[in-house]
Amino acid sequence: MYDYTQRTTNFANAWSGFRRELRAIWQKFDETEARLKKYRGSGGYTDELNAAIKERDNSIAALREHYRGIFSEQIAGMRQTTLSRKLPVPSDEAVRLLSVLKMRETLTRDELTAAARTLQDDPVSLSVLDEIGRNAGVYGILGNVENPRTALEHLLTLESAVDKLMALEKCDSRAQMANRANPDHAGYRENSMYSYRADRDFASTKELFEYEGGVGNFDEFAKIVNGGDTE
Repeated sequence: MYDYTQRTTNFANAWSGFRRELRAIWQKFDETEARLKKYRGSGGYTDELNAAIKERDNSIAALREHYRGIFSEQIAGMRQTTLSRKLPVPSDEAVRLLSVLKMRETLTRDELTAAARTLQDDPVSLSVLDEIGRNAGVYGILGNVENPRTALEHLLTLESAVDKLMALEKCDSRAQMANRANPDHAGYRENSMYSYRADRDFASTKELFEYEGGVGNFDEFAKIVNGGDTE
């Protein structure tokens, strides 16, 4: 049973679990195919091979359905925790600073970066400041600072990553995907690179969320989506 206060860990375990089980399905099929090779040309060869292919494909379909449910539950839980966080009320000083910045017709990156340093312990004000910056055409002023808004954006990115993982036909197949992306290749597929980014193992939970979710500061992100430091 999963510990729902550690959803980031559970998500990473599910990622590696899916890839491990997908490899096992293909290993079983490859062993069966190798065993049948010596019977190629015999009456039952084609039937047995087709049966093995069907078993492999059915197993992969069942695996996808099982893990999609796990990933959906984990992401929904992280999203709900993020949306239900109790956030500190901005101070009067923060409100005044943001009000002045909103009244400015033009803002520079240096000014917004200095304001971010002033508001660094106030996630609500930082979120507003980031929006002010975007409206002024200045992006990325928060650097690796995570807040509920950025966490929700990362969760959307992770949902896309899960879609790519669920579409993965076989692990460690990046070279084959790249080959099929070539129109001159016999096995050309227009969308062959769709799962390319998801065909990867990770050394840590942090590495997974940085690479697949675009998370800049994993420790802060984990506190937000796992429910830590919510007071």
